Amino acid sequence: MMSVDAWEPELPPLEMMSGMKTASTTALHPGPIPRHVAAERLWPHLEPRSALSSLRTALFRLSAGAGLLDTGPGYIAIAADVEVDVHPLEAVARRLIDGLGA
Repeated sequence: MMSVDAWEPELPPLEMMSGMKTASTTALHPGPIPRHVAAERLWPHLEPRSALSSLRTALFRLSAGAGLLDTGPGYIAIAADVEVDVHPLEAVARRLIDGLGA
């Protein structure tokens, strides 16, 4: 009888996961995202005040990767010099769906 070991992906530490979720959510959002909207999307199970606190913590942890995000008092956004590869791909897909070709 053959045995195959199950592959178990190595996940980053939990404290890094919130920063990764914050960065990816922000990257996929078209333009700046209001902080309260980001907090609600990332932590829908928490009360708004707790969700905003979690967002602040995630942003603090991401500050080590300075330059990735642009943050202001009421918003977060991907920094202007950071290119998100999904956006051009989405534009091509929309043109193809609309019948305009690539």
